[in-house]
Amino acid sequence: MTIEDIIEYYGTGIAACKALGISKQNITNWKVRGKVPMYAQFRFEKHTKGKLIAKEEKPADFSLENKEKDIFKYKSNDYGICSVASVSKNIKGGYIIKYITNNNEIKTGFNLKNLIINK
Repeated sequence: MTIEDIIEYYGTGIAACKALGISKQNITNWKVRGKVPMYAQFRFEKHTKGKLIAKEEKPADFSLENKEKDIFKYKSNDYGICSVASVSKNIKGGYIIKYITNNNEIKTGFNLKNLIINK
C-alpha cells in the first residue's frame, strides 16, 4: 500500500496516525522515504479489516528489524503467544510467518486475526 492509499482511506494522514495511535511524524517520514514499511502496512491491513492490503516490496521475504520485533506477536494454537521473526507472502496472496517458540523457528501460514500488534 502507498501513503496515498492510506490517506484516501482515512481522509488525512493525521486521522490515519490517530487510528493506529502512532505519531504523525511517521507519515512525514514515509512520504520522504517514498514507502510505507511492511510492519506499518500489516497494522493498517489489520485495522481496516483487509480494506487496505499490505503489498510486498522486493525482496518478497523480509526479517523484522530489532525495533519491529516487539510490534508483532503471533497467537499459535499449539504454542500460545510467540515472537514473529519474519514475514513473507505466498503465491496465493496469503502470508507466511516465521515465529520463535522454545528456541525453535517455525514457519506457517497465518490469518490476520492471529496477528497481535502491540502499540
